[in-house]
Amino acid sequence: MGGNRTYYFRGYGENFGRDDQYINVSGGAYQAWKASIYNDRIPHNLSWNGLTPLWNTGSTLLTSPGGAYPPSRDPAQWTTFNYGIQRNTLGGNFEFSNKTPWFVRADYNEVEQNGLRLNSGALGTGSGNGLIQYGAPVDYKTKNAFIEGGYSSKQWGFRLAYLDSKFSNANDGMQFTNFYMRNGLDEQLLPPDNELKKWSFNASAKQLPWDSTLLFRWSQSELTNNLGIASASLKPTSNASPPRGVGYLVTAPYDAESGQPLSTFDGEHKTTTAHVSWNASPMARLDTRVYYDYYDL
Repeated sequence: MGGNRTYYFRGYGENFGRDDQYINVSGGAYQAWKASIYNDRIPHNLSWNGLTPLWNTGSTLLTSPGGAYPPSRDPAQWTTFNYGIQRNTLGGNFEFSNKTPWFVRADYNEVEQNGLRLNSGALGTGSGNGLIQYGAPVDYKTKNAFIEGGYSSKQWGFRLAYLDSKFSNANDGMQFTNFYMRNGLDEQLLPPDNELKKWSFNASAKQLPWDSTLLFRWSQSELTNNLGIASASLKPTSNASPPRGVGYLVTAPYDAESGQPLSTFDGEHKTTTAHVSWNASPMARLDTRVYYDYYDL
């Protein structure tokens, strides 16, 4: 690290080359601008040597060793795996004010998560057969871009900000052998890709009559996603246990306009919020507040 009366430079890091590495390098000019880049790795080790009767843990296709129905209940014949997620964040930010009340800030980072998380599925078609626990693959990436600008003084200020966050999952779904459906492949959907866009505005005025403060906040966000719909799911063709046969139940919703089943789902949430409040102290030991909140989804 180093610097002088005008500029400065700092760097910090620990655990280099390890799963929990942390690095931060920053610099700038006092009260004029500043910037930094950072990398943060965080391991989440949840459990070790978990047991499962399924094979290929870590993939999106979990199969059984076959044989008698249901497969061997002897855990000595099962396979082991570890639950855990490695989270890596890489990003940077910049702020510029040039020794004035005006400012602009920007931040961008990418967050990657890889590993296995706990998941489960129903055996058969009823609760009487219980659930099976297995490891679902985690291969997530989130890209966050943020920019903000405004004015800040002792008496009043405002800021306008925009956030764009994109989440992507390399695996849309996975399959596992359902022992109580004659070892048919059941399907499990995994977290879908989505994108969040959000505008926000904040303003405040202080040192008003009666030592009062006026606050205002507004935000509008849009969360969207697009994912494929499972067209069918397993179903028994008889009431026997185990069933004498296994078929498929059509689960895709029907589109009346096109006369065809839908293959994709388009999700959209639009949220608008607003808050305004007036806080005042008209006399000693008396505080008052008048406010209004708005929320629409």
